[in-house]
Amino acid sequence: MMTRIWGTLLIIILLGASMRCIQEIPFVASEGEELMVVNGGISNLDEDHIVYLSRTVKYGIPPVPLTNSLVTLHESTTSSWQFIEPFPGKYVLPSGFFKATVGSVYYLKIVLQNGDEYRSAPEMILPAVQPDSISWAVNREAIKSKDGYTTSIDAVQLFINTPMPENQKDTYLRWVTQSAYQFTTMPDCNPFRTVYTCHYSRFINPGNLYIYNNQEIGENNLRNYKIGYEAVEPDYRFMEIHYYSVYQYRISDKAYDYYRKLDLVANQNGSIFDAIPASIQSNVYNVRNESEKVLGYFQAASAAVIRLRLVSSNFTGKYGLLSKEQNLCGWLRGAIDSKYFAGCCNCAVLPDPVITKPDWW
Repeated sequence: MMTRIWGTLLIIILLGASMRCIQEIPFVASEGEELMVVNGGISNLDEDHIVYLSRTVKYGIPPVPLTNSLVTLHESTTSSWQFIEPFPGKYVLPSGFFKATVGSVYYLKIVLQNGDEYRSAPEMILPAVQPDSISWAVNREAIKSKDGYTTSIDAVQLFINTPMPENQKDTYLRWVTQSAYQFTTMPDCNPFRTVYTCHYSRFINPGNLYIYNNQEIGENNLRNYKIGYEAVEPDYRFMEIHYYSVYQYRISDKAYDYYRKLDLVANQNGSIFDAIPASIQSNVYNVRNESEKVLGYFQAASAAVIRLRLVSSNFTGKYGLLSKEQNLCGWLRGAIDSKYFAGCCNCAVLPDPVITKPDWW
């Protein structure tokens, strides 16, 4: 068996990474439960492959990270790759060292500090399905709060247009979307009139699941199929350049069944954050005790990425964005009615995570 292991030098590389498509789905324990939680997956993309390990502790408290575990990916019985742990509970197989092959079968192996061993059920990487385009609109979006109240917000709604493989009635898809934008400081902030540009990225709709099965829905050419939304406010996110990166995963029937059940629970409770998932079967199991409940899912899937680029002029006639010079940063020229906005002089203070400017920007 061929094994590839990387040292701590790669942690430096990971800290400088920009956008990654792995989304962690959070779980909250039921009363008195202490359960293993596994989230993450691999794909055919040239990106980091990430697995999050944690354990639930008490009701209403987020799971605690599981550290110092040995996490390896296996391709049948021929090759294996070891993950590194740059942050507690976050295990990474860096891009450039592994890329899943279509047609190959993979499983995850986890050995905890106490010697307990877990594995995921083997999954085959299926051929990716390439989307045609993304369409968008600004509409009112109904939002349900945790206390059950529904409000509406102005939101950019995203829709996918994608064909399905011909003569295949077993195509299962899942969409994850990242939002990214840039914000540039104003030259009047310093005597040298130097401007600085920051870039930001975050997942949208982390509490929702967007999945599709052409066998149940009976459509082989999706047109304007909704895959997410993002609030327009605060609209400084849309004043310059804004990107949506949509990851269209072709998942297995077992993965689809898992997400569908999780989605059903979420619809009853308002969000997957509020789901009680212990009754939903994970594809990860304890090798010595298969009856042990494990939460989460290890996804092995192909993916196709499509991006939508928006600039402020695209919103003309759809939504009245503020003017950065006149409305948001007007205080720099002594405007009476403007409100101080620190981001105009220091873009690093904006609340979204700062990233390295992506190569495709």
